Amino acid sequence: MEINDLLTIANDGYDIVSHTHTHNQSIYKPGYVTANLSEIEEDIRLSYEYLKNNGLETDTIVWAW
Repeated sequence: MEINDLLTIANDGYDIVSHTHTHNQSIYKPGYVTANLSEIEEDIRLSYEYLKNNGLETDTIVWAW
């Protein structure tokens, strides 16, 4: 979805939450995780910042994989 789509459905009353920045299996997929803590934190931070910078703040994440 594009940001305008997300803003439209948010204005319709739906919650927009983080679903990670990359969906990278080396960070999130059980059995494949090779990322270190700072890589995981960075990916989550980027997702939250993208939403916030586009007017969609959240404190929720739906884990990828």
